[in-house]
Amino acid sequence: SANQSGVKSIMGHKNSFYGILGVIGQEIHPDEGYEEAIATALAGSVYHIITKDEEAARKAIDFLKRNRSGRATFLPLTVCKPHMIRYEDEVICDNTNGYLGTAYDFCSCEDIFEPVKASLLGNVLVADTLENANNLSALLKYAYKIVTLDGEVVHKGGSMTGGKVKNEISLITAQSELNRIQNDLVSYKADNDLAIKNFNLLSAQKEAFDKQITEKRIAMATLEPIVDTKRAKYEKLRADFESIAPMNHQESITDTVIAKLSENYAAKDELSTSLK
Repeated sequence: SANQSGVKSIMGHKNSFYGILGVIGQEIHPDEGYEEAIATALAGSVYHIITKDEEAARKAIDFLKRNRSGRATFLPLTVCKPHMIRYEDEVICDNTNGYLGTAYDFCSCEDIFEPVKASLLGNVLVADTLENANNLSALLKYAYKIVTLDGEVVHKGGSMTGGKVKNEISLITAQSELNRIQNDLVSYKADNDLAIKNFNLLSAQKEAFDKQITEKRIAMATLEPIVDTKRAKYEKLRADFESIAPMNHQESITDTVIAKLSENYAAKDELSTSLK
């Protein structure tokens, strides 16, 4: 947005500056289901720029002033102090219905940004619903900021913020969505590669089967006329034989011929089966 022109200006020339490390909303990654809670816990600081130290922040501000390039807020790592819940308050939290943990517990970041996470989120509490957040706030004497999973806030002192802006998407939720889509893309690509590999394998197998079928068809086509010729020869021989040979001698020769013929039929059947 226009409000972030200073941030864009600095991040667009990030390499020209000393000690510019990143934008908070892009460096702190909420766990799944906690996007709204973390975005709300960080509030305006999602667009703050993390710098190595105060000098880096001063140089960047000087650049923005000279070039009238907008405003930006900088958080030097050197000023980050961890914020924690007091032990006695932690005991109250752990025994209160709807308390889930601190915002610090539900996000991750690279080690270098750990001080930012501990500073901004160590003492922000997360509750499941607004009603439970109100109740917890009262028990803690309104001393802590409490956010809900839906992105409502009970501020220190007890004031509350909530509601929704049409089509609003924060930097944090957009970043999470982008990460999710990229992960999906990687897994779809892996599935696709595997499918292509399997397809190629099956294609090669089909080609080999087709070749075998063609070979068997040729073998069968070659065998069929031989069987037919032998059958015709046998019929003729039997006819000739019956007209000249006495009965008993005829039977043994007939058996031999029938056995030979059966062998040929069996070979033909075997080829037919193989072909199928």
